Amino acid sequence: MISKILLVASIYFLSKYISKFIKSNSLNKKIVPSMDYFFAFSPTSLFSVWALTALGFYIGNFSNNIVPQWELNFDIKIFLVFLSLALITLSLLFTNEKNISELSLNNQKIDKISKILLLISLFSLLFTNIYNFSLGIALFYLIRIYKRRAGFNSLLNQYLFKCLIGFLLFLSGFIIAVTDKNYFYFQVSNLVYSIEIVIISMLFYFSMILSYENQKRNSNFETSKRNINNISFLLLLVVLVTALKINEPLLAICSACSIPFYIFAFFRSLNKDFKRTFIYPLFIFNFFISTIYPYLGICLIFIFYISKYYYWHRFDKNYPTFLVKND
Repeated sequence: MISKILLVASIYFLSKYISKFIKSNSLNKKIVPSMDYFFAFSPTSLFSVWALTALGFYIGNFSNNIVPQWELNFDIKIFLVFLSLALITLSLLFTNEKNISELSLNNQKIDKISKILLLISLFSLLFTNIYNFSLGIALFYLIRIYKRRAGFNSLLNQYLFKCLIGFLLFLSGFIIAVTDKNYFYFQVSNLVYSIEIVIISMLFYFSMILSYENQKRNSNFETSKRNINNISFLLLLVVLVTALKINEPLLAICSACSIPFYIFAFFRSLNKDFKRTFIYPLFIFNFFISTIYPYLGICLIFIFYISKYYYWHRFDKNYPTFLVKND
């Protein structure tokens, strides 16, 4: 009993010392510059990328009448899919131009790293199955088209492209689940029979896109912000009702927990309320999906805290954070 008390006390005081060191020691200022090129690729964007892929993987299992809970089995093919999609999106879609400009990073080096990440990702997908490899290629070209923005300047077209990118991420997770570790075997009927839950998954994702774009807009657009908020609310309501109807627990609980933020934003309509309609539902979804796939949760926690460490000591900025500043 005494040994356990001593162990708990040691952990407590050690954690306080480590926390103090990480927050205030001047050595951290010398460490973080070595992480500049890593953060040039915005790893915090993986909160969305992996959430969508994990949702697809979960729905794929759900279509096979499997409702996973606290899944601790490790599968190398699943790992390669998540890793590859992360590398493709980070290298092509989420390059942090602001960090690159502020820190005067070498653009040629950034391009070289991007190409290496792409090669690694596509090569890794070869070891999963032919369908995930094909989806990786499709994702690569779709993102390239989106980045060029040729003929896609309207807001609606940008939303549609983001939905297509999200759908490919979702589909990648879905297929790695339903192929059951086979390289060529895939029953299209799995997707057809799951069309209802696939649609509400995309509606959930689209509501998140609307909320993300809405909270970025200038404060002069309160009326349109409220309208977009209403659309997102209605989409989530459809997701909630449908998920309850088909007994799908994940989307039901995520939408039920997210809806109050949209209701509050409707009545008060301050900028900080609209920001909460993106930040908190994204956290809620990542939290619940992590209770199903704890390895994913470990990765997300690592990214969250290593990002806080980097931005705090590099830019004196508290990011990422759940704190929403007053207007």
